[in-house]
Amino acid sequence: MTLAGKIGIITGAGRGIGNVVAETFAREGAKLVLNYSRAREETEKLAEKLRKLNVEVLTVQGDVSKWDDVQSMVKKTLDKFGRIDILYNNAGVLHRVEPDDLTLEMWDRCIAVNLTGSYHCIRAVAEAMKKQQSGKIINTVSVGGMRGMKTLDYSASKGGVIALTKSAAQWLAPYGITVNAVCPGLVATDMGLTNPDLKRIEGRVPLGRLCQPEDLAKAALFLAGDASFMTGQILIVDGGQFDTYSARG
Repeated sequence: MTLAGKIGIITGAGRGIGNVVAETFAREGAKLVLNYSRAREETEKLAEKLRKLNVEVLTVQGDVSKWDDVQSMVKKTLDKFGRIDILYNNAGVLHRVEPDDLTLEMWDRCIAVNLTGSYHCIRAVAEAMKKQQSGKIINTVSVGGMRGMKTLDYSASKGGVIALTKSAAQWLAPYGITVNAVCPGLVATDMGLTNPDLKRIEGRVPLGRLCQPEDLAKAALFLAGDASFMTGQILIVDGGQFDTYSARG
């Protein structure tokens, strides 16, 4: 199995992309720490499902925008497993409102979770990974962070994570740690399916369908496993949509 014996942390594991990535990693042999902020019931349900597959799982509640919560999550991981091989930064916030209706509180929250939260998690695992001289860090970004969308806070936060990915890759490369990102367009999750332009966007995907969470999970698995000589890269997983992606998405 690709990730046999590896220890992975997945943030925002209770729903959507995080949930599917967690199961994909588990089926490839990883032992997992499943982080959630509010989706406790969904996360515990996933944990029970994985334990039935004889996967070692630890669930940890924590808000990635809070440094103390992230430090506690990393400590609990090291206390249980002794090392951290993979970090998958997935926790995210999206406010689907018009720019004129975006409040400062919404902006601050989106930046705090999506961008600062990713930084917190990278910074917190870096010490352990440096000691190991190895590690795989994967961030979830968005084509909206590359082209822009009307969801100003979300696009700004994901654009920041793209820059963070490239910068952290340079910082951590001397320690054998890679930092990459998976970059979907619209994903068929509860969050993605609320997009009011859903049908129009789906119709403009060259491969003829929306990205499924499983599609993104396969890309994340590649970066967590076989991608040994890639770092600072943004792996676009959108069915060829990027070149025609509308700023109205």
